[in-house]
This record gives sequence, C-alpha cells and structure tokens, in this order.
Amino acid sequence: MKFTAYFSSILLFLSRAECFPPDLRSSSSSIRKSSSANPFTTSPELHSHNKNRISPKKVKIAIVGAGPAGLLLAHYLIRRSNYEIHVFEKRSDPRRFLPSELRTFPVSLQEQRGLSALRSIPGLESALERHGAWTFGACLHTGSTRRRVSMPPSLAVDRNEVALVLLKRLVEAKESSCDGGSSVRFYFDSSIEDIEFDRKILTISSSSNSEEETWTHSFDGVVAADGARSKIRNALAKQHRLQYKTDKVPDDYKPISLLRSSRDGSIHLQDDLLHGCMVGTTRIIIAPNHNEDSTYSGTCIFPSGQDPFADMKDAKEVMQYFQDTMPKTFVPLLTMEEAKNLLTRPVSTSITVQCDTLHIGDSVLLIGDAAHAVSPSLGQGCNSALQDAVLFNECLDHHRDDWRLALSSFTNRRLKCAHALEELSSYSTPRTKWMRVEWMIRTVLAKLLPQWLKRLGFLRPMPLELLQTTNLTYSEILSRTQWWTNRVKRSHPSK
Repeated sequence: MKFTAYFSSILLFLSRAECFPPDLRSSSSSIRKSSSANPFTTSPELHSHNKNRISPKKVKIAIVGAGPAGLLLAHYLIRRSNYEIHVFEKRSDPRRFLPSELRTFPVSLQEQRGLSALRSIPGLESALERHGAWTFGACLHTGSTRRRVSMPPSLAVDRNEVALVLLKRLVEAKESSCDGGSSVRFYFDSSIEDIEFDRKILTISSSSNSEEETWTHSFDGVVAADGARSKIRNALAKQHRLQYKTDKVPDDYKPISLLRSSRDGSIHLQDDLLHGCMVGTTRIIIAPNHNEDSTYSGTCIFPSGQDPFADMKDAKEVMQYFQDTMPKTFVPLLTMEEAKNLLTRPVSTSITVQCDTLHIGDSVLLIGDAAHAVSPSLGQGCNSALQDAVLFNECLDHHRDDWRLALSSFTNRRLKCAHALEELSSYSTPRTKWMRVEWMIRTVLAKLLPQWLKRLGFLRPMPLELLQTTNLTYSEILSRTQWWTNRVKRSHPSK
C-alpha cells in the first residue's frame, strides 16, 4: 500500500508559472496619442519588406509578468512585424544573481505540451537541456530500497531556469533584430499600481538604487502574465469586466536540494529519473537538473499548515529528522548548509484560478497562471502556460495580427480547456485508500495490456496516461476520463 502512495506522490511534481523580469527603465511618462485607426488592424504594408514604403505606427504591447508564459509570448511577438514590446516585472533582474540564489522548484516539460510550444523558437530547447535533464521514469525510495517506474520522457528543469533561458535568448533576439522591425524592452523592479483600460494607461511603481518613482505607460494591448495573484486580473474584476474564482491548494511546499552523490560515493541518484519518497503526509520530489554545486533540486510537499521543520530549533534537529524518518538513500545527501536553509526558507502556498473569459475587448489578454492557475498534482502549470503563448501566436497568424479577432478566437479555443485542466488537476489523483489501489491496478494494466485490447474498450484510459502520451486538448481528455474525475470528486472530503 505504501508503494501506491509513493507512486501517486510522484504526480505532485510541481509546475507553476509566475515570476521574473526586465532590465531597462524609462523614467519618463509615456502619453498615448489618440487615433481613430485600430492599431491592431493590419494592412498589406505590415508584412511588406519594401523599404520604400512608409512603415505603419508600431503596436505597443505591455506584457505584465516575465515568467515563462510572458517571455515566450514576447519571443513570438518579436518575430512578427511592427511590434513594440514592453515587459514589466516586479522582481529584480535574475541575471544579477547566482544560480543558487534563484533556485526554486523543478518543472517537468512534456514532449507533447510544454516542449512543443518552445520548438518554434530556434535554440530554446537545446539551451534548456543544458540546465536540466531528460527523465524516463521515477525512482521511489522507501527504507533502503528503490523501485523504478517507467514514464514517458520529459525534460526536468528548474522553473526559474526556464524563465532565465527565455530572458537571455530574448535579449539576444532584440540585439539581432533589424532596424524597423519589432523591438522589446524590459523593466525590472517595476510593479503595476493601476490600470486605466479605457484610456489604455498603466501606472507603474519602480525602484532603483533605493529610490522609488511612479510613472505611466501607454499601451495598445496588455498581456496579463503576472501569475495566480495577477494585479491586472484583479483590476479587471473590480471594474466588473470579468469574474473569477480562486481556491487554495491544500498542500504547501518548500524547495529543497540534495547532493547527487553521497560524500563517500556509496549512494548516487540516477540522473535520468525523478526521485521521490513519502514519510507520513510529507513528500519529497527530486529532479536530476544539473546544478553547479553538484546538487539536484526538488520540492518538499506537506499539508497546509504542517511544515515538518516549523518547530525545529537548529540544523542538527533537521539532520536528526532525516536520520529518523527519511529513506536511507536520502539521509547522506542532505548537507548541514541545506538543513539550515530549510529552517529559514519560507513556506510557499498555491491557489487555483478560474476565469469566465481570457480576454477583454480588443486589448487585454490573460495567459498562464493569471488565467488558469491549477493544482500542481499533474505537473501541467508550466506546460499549459507555454501552450497559451503558442496558441495565441497561432490566433495572430490566422487573423493577420488583428488583435480584436485574435483575442476572441483565443478565448473560444482555450477557455473550455482551461476549465477542464482545473478539474483534471484537482480530481485526477485518488483521495481514498481503495481508489488508490484501483488506480494503481489500472495503471499497471495499462502498461501490460496490448493496444488493440485497450482500443476495444476493455480498459478505459486514465487522465495521466492521456496527458503524457497524447496531444489531446485538456477538454478532450476530461471528456474521455470524466467517469474517473467524477468519482474522485465525490470522494473529496470538502465535496
């Protein structure tokens, strides 16, 4: 039975999309000039390479939030014609920090989802591979034993490394872009204080060298990519332009790092597997991303309000806790320095977000966690956020950069999937002992039975199987597996 719990815990491999960056700042206010023309409506000149023609006025796009979703969308926009992209981020420039200072939690980018969204931008996947590792299964640790479970390949990489690679590549794209083409500019340490949607003006508070300034910035379009607690989305809701609901994810977490190998070389974590263990209600998931300090990053997950390190006084107590409770294969991999960090590192919480629309009018787009933050139980947060960017780029292609039509098309194509993803993430993992047993049996049978027998309907597919092995949309997956999610929902204590 413990093996079943360990196996299900590997699903809690975190995946979120919030965070990071900008590097240049303009202290002057930007006043929007009135124009009767729709800046998003393209003309034949927009995609023309005839230098004798007068270039149309550039379309000013403000991307609020420089996490994976916002930065990938900026990559797609800078490859288009005639965009002036401004990226705002409340946090500091991540390029100024050491890798160990930026480390957060690993995400698992899947072939059919997150990685496919990156592949249209040359060099992104190979750059991420240098900071992560391909995994082909999971190793579940208990006591002094290890059990391997095969899983489809995915790229495990630290969430902030994803954002940092996207940022650096975007800066390179900016420097190599031709004069007269699209441009991008970054504003770090810049928080959105207010937004006037009718006048299309952002009020921004920036801090630099201990000095703060408030300034305004005009836009033709704004992208809310500022995470689950999005200020743009909240402002829209206060003005009754959209409705959304949030729920707290019942688990909290702390990042954790373990050595790749013990000091004496007797224990080594295989570098093509995820590694996990479960002790009571506390789970640890470790990904083999290649940190410069010879460690692997991971996440310590526990029920809300039950931080196992909260009442410990010093690092020695943390080390003793590992000695007494953790698998023997994990104990020598915790350093005294990391034990100290676990005492002071803040607890992180997560919320889910569900919106009734993903756009407003002809100028506002919501993507990533700002649009559909989900439980990390299926590892789809970052994958779905990256998919948002490529899907909106497809909408721009189809509607020739007419944002009014592209925004409406995006909501029509994505909203149902966003709601389906929330249900899949919340109600795919079994909550009762007997459902866990059934889930484990079905998972094993799915690997053993031949495909032709499954196609006859002998064994109905489970959500995780379809997520990992197909490119079906989230709504299609929910439609095929709702028989299971409805059962999990009925077993949920709060339901």
